[in-house]
Amino acid sequence: MRPFELEAEQIVPLSSLKFKHFSIIPALTEDERAQLVNAIQEDGYIDPILINASGEIMDGNNRAQVAQELGYQNIPAKSLKAHPELDEDEEMKEKFQIRRCLAGRNIRDIATKDKLLVRLSELVTKRKIQELETITSGSNDRQTDEATRKRTLQALKNHGDVKETAKIAGVSKSTVARAKKAARGEPKQKDYHKKSTSVRPTPEPKIPSIDDVCSEIESHLLKIASILTSKKLKENFQYVSPEMVGRLGNALALFWQGMKQYQNILDPKRKLLEG
Repeated sequence: MRPFELEAEQIVPLSSLKFKHFSIIPALTEDERAQLVNAIQEDGYIDPILINASGEIMDGNNRAQVAQELGYQNIPAKSLKAHPELDEDEEMKEKFQIRRCLAGRNIRDIATKDKLLVRLSELVTKRKIQELETITSGSNDRQTDEATRKRTLQALKNHGDVKETAKIAGVSKSTVARAKKAARGEPKQKDYHKKSTSVRPTPEPKIPSIDDVCSEIESHLLKIASILTSKKLKENFQYVSPEMVGRLGNALALFWQGMKQYQNILDPKRKLLEG
């Protein structure tokens, strides 16, 4: 969509204007209407409406209606330059109003915003398909890739022009795609980035096997043996306290006791296997 040019602001009589309000454009909420009335009463009518060459209000129907109810006879307006599509094409007018509505109003209701996005996508896609089909049927340009154009047409018919719709609406492509899925009644995709509020069960501690225990003990015993037989320890043995020697002896005694118990468990099983 190429940008529309606006003429200089002018004061126009309300009686000369034609209200053009498409049904898909949501009506003002009570709060929005109250804020608009309050703003016009306090500051006057300062925000010009936009009208086409035929005097139809393309943007500002609600402002013009409130001004009329408050007794205004004339209001400021900016006229769009003569544009054949905007003057004659109803779908072009509807697309323009949807675009202005999405840009100018903070629509908090997701369903309402989705409805506008879906309708905008339908209008954008329809015009794009018409353009491509016109080229397909009437073009003799050999440089045009016919196969690519046909694939583009099929993609548009299947999915719509999400990219162009997002650009016109000023939203992301994922927002448009989500709105179209909601309109088709498809379930929402799970948000894998959202943190789960469910409490995960605490995993049970892993119990090591007897082989793992024996391997760990063997590793420590080899280290102890290496230390006890090192030359450096023999040279500095006088610095080892009696308390430390006693602790080492107790540890070795406990280890020996544990090995005897393990042997008592293992011997019957070995005899059973050998028998």
